[in-house]
Amino acid sequence: QREMALTDERGMYTIDTLSTGSSYRFGVVAKGYPPTYEVTETRIEQDLERDFTLVKGGNLTGVVTDEATGKPVEGARVAVYVGEMGWGGRAQPGSKASADVRMTDKNGRFTFEAITPGPVSSAVVQKPGYVSASFSRWPPPGNQWPAVEADGTTEVTCQLKKGGIIRGVVKTKEGDKPVVGAEVTLMGQGWAAMGSMWVGTPSAMTGDDGSYELVGVNPGKYSLLAMADGFSPPGGEQGVEVEIGEGGGEVTRDFELIAAGIVTGIVKDPNGEPIAGANIRIRQGPTEGGGRRSRWGRNMARQVLTSGATPADRTGEDGTFRLAGIGTDTM
Repeated sequence: QREMALTDERGMYTIDTLSTGSSYRFGVVAKGYPPTYEVTETRIEQDLERDFTLVKGGNLTGVVTDEATGKPVEGARVAVYVGEMGWGGRAQPGSKASADVRMTDKNGRFTFEAITPGPVSSAVVQKPGYVSASFSRWPPPGNQWPAVEADGTTEVTCQLKKGGIIRGVVKTKEGDKPVVGAEVTLMGQGWAAMGSMWVGTPSAMTGDDGSYELVGVNPGKYSLLAMADGFSPPGGEQGVEVEIGEGGGEVTRDFELIAAGIVTGIVKDPNGEPIAGANIRIRQGPTEGGGRRSRWGRNMARQVLTSGATPADRTGEDGTFRLAGIGTDTM
């Protein structure tokens, strides 16, 4: 149920159609001001007087261009968070904030109108084929955009650079047939692997011909992972290494997948009765040159990635389990 009213020249309003005993959330929308919406509910038991004080909004506008050519980039996605943001991405108690997304026009321009004034805590600009650009106060000193001023316009610029391209074909080792629907994921190495948990990681699914393509890859060294149901991941738990140079460029990496191993069994209690609902997960053992701890950051990151999860199952009523997709070239 939604009830609305318009303010008069004095800013006064009256809503006289509310249901007694019902709860409502109030919101105020006015041109030139950031929209205000309450999260908590107000229960209407009797006549109520509610005043609202609006703060004049500000505008944030800018242009996104190609770093190499200087030409405008159309269709870039610009996401901003304006307001005080605390540790872990949480807003400061009692603070006002605006979060919104815009797409650049043919001139590469974007505009956020009437947003809450304050610091631009985070901004991300993305476009397929380009390396994503981020503007933030973290880590200090950061590269933060200027703050949005009330009843003013803040002008910013952003240059996107072309990223590298990684493409290839995923086939079966026996029979040389394309693997359809395989997930190919790119993950950073070292501390960059940990970052994959928070900002995501480039991935693609293979088509009918087994081909895949990752575009807009930032220069650096990566682990390339290929996973498909019923097949063992190539390169073991760390995948295969690929590198994109500072100038971008293209890298071709094909994969040959082999049939994966399967482990089945039954879980029983000391009396020989089956245990239902037991969680079963397989983990890889130590490898030559060091155990799992030597690559703890990368292994931890893989646990939260779709392509990095190790086979798992839950026992049924008869206590049985089945683990599929187990690598056949590792412990």
